Amino acid sequence: MDLSPPTQGGNIEDIFPFETLCKFFEQVSRLSGVKKKKQIISSFIHKWADKYAQISSSPGSISAGLGSFYPVLRLLLPSSDRARGAFGIGEPSMARILIKAFGLAPKGPDALNLLKHQGSSSSQGIFHRDLADIVQRVLKDHCQNNGTYTITQIHEILDDLARDLTHDGKLAIITRFIRTATILELKWFVRIVSRRDLSLGVGDKVILNCLHPAAVSIWEVTQSLSTVCQRIADIDPKTVLSEEASHKLLRVELFTPFKPMLCARASSAEKICLEYQQLFAGSVDAGLCLEVKYDGERVQLHKSGNNYRFWSRSGREWTASYGGSGDSNHGTLTHRLHDNGLTFASHASDCILDGEMLAFDNRKNRFVTKATGYDVKRARFEDEVAKNKNILPCYIVFDILYLNGQASYYYHFFLCTSREVAISLNRLTVFYLLDYLLGNLS
Repeated sequence: MDLSPPTQGGNIEDIFPFETLCKFFEQVSRLSGVKKKKQIISSFIHKWADKYAQISSSPGSISAGLGSFYPVLRLLLPSSDRARGAFGIGEPSMARILIKAFGLAPKGPDALNLLKHQGSSSSQGIFHRDLADIVQRVLKDHCQNNGTYTITQIHEILDDLARDLTHDGKLAIITRFIRTATILELKWFVRIVSRRDLSLGVGDKVILNCLHPAAVSIWEVTQSLSTVCQRIADIDPKTVLSEEASHKLLRVELFTPFKPMLCARASSAEKICLEYQQLFAGSVDAGLCLEVKYDGERVQLHKSGNNYRFWSRSGREWTASYGGSGDSNHGTLTHRLHDNGLTFASHASDCILDGEMLAFDNRKNRFVTKATGYDVKRARFEDEVAKNKNILPCYIVFDILYLNGQASYYYHFFLCTSREVAISLNRLTVFYLLDYLLGNLS
């Protein structure tokens, strides 16, 4: 199978057939073993880069070709595509939409197969993993034989789906798509939209490593596929970066979410002590820093002036829930952080904080556990429900990651050695960083 992109035209994604990309997905999914999958993925990426060099008016280096892979990377890793909002179409909804779009009899065998897709087997005993597999078997005679869609056109359709919040609108978009789609295009389109997971049998990091040696590291500090491709476009994949260049490449940026450092589970207390002794062997008066593990929602807070944004550790934004502006009463938290005048030192205009968001019962003066079912990130400050009106978000900060233009690799040690890192002011149940903290970290 020739998986090489076409050689004529401008941008590759404008002329690259989506059907060819689907054949590539199919080939990877059918291979057994991660090693073989990595080989075919790497081969495809390098063919893409080669064709970019052939058709581009300013081809540059091989790294520039790798950087142009962004339109494909978004489809390879749909769950990591932060540039596009949620589609709001799970597999059950997609099945119902396809039944209407194809005009199937609601109680006919094809419609029933689509509706009962989970863990189903065909009459030949073939097990189908998901709705996309059932679609390929049930609807193959309803689709076109030859595909006409390009990658660019597919992205336009996906953008329309994400923007349209109505069921009728989504139905109309998918109905237009299926009129000229092949069964292979429909299968992978369904998987991209309804699962945001291609189920290729390789993890995201494996695919990013196939793209560029630095891709995983960039992803972890940016959570942006676009930024990954922009930065690798300037780096020869065979070049060993200097420490200074590496720090610049992996820089933390304000209002760009990144994957936070997560704790690893230790097998025993003895192992912790042993590793501590090895790590600080020879150090003078090295203290052991311990942090309380709070059972809340891991949240990054990015602040610049009166603008605030909140992200979960998976990169999902929750600013709409907590509030995005200190000048607005919208949201459950931001206006109280901003208005009290004590949360941040006067000079601390820009910062990124890492912490845990919990719910606090202001009447009972205690945290609300997850066992109660209360979801702090979905709460609303104007909630009038009697049992919840006293429950407010409580943000416990344990790291300062960025302050006034500089990434703060050492600030967390200062936090740990301060006796009091947070207070509750006027029983508002919001934990504030002391003026003392940010005042001494300038």
